[in-house]
Amino acid sequence: MDQRMWSQYLCAVMKSEVHYPTVVLADNLKCDVLKKTYKILEDELFCGAYQQLLHAKTTSVLQPLNLGVMKPFK
Repeated sequence: MDQRMWSQYLCAVMKSEVHYPTVVLADNLKCDVLKKTYKILEDELFCGAYQQLLHAKTTSVLQPLNLGVMKPFK
């Protein structure tokens, strides 16, 4: 996923689904940590969405679906 797609997802999908303060968990992909992402979360998701980045190489532990269900498809 690149920055353009991530921005579209935040604006099109998350904006309509988030109605109260929310934490967005994201891994350390480059598109997730750019300043533009933080700006979208602050300016366009007016409900107070906050982005929390996962530590490197912890995705499989913190997101069990990635290891158990999604791994065969990667």
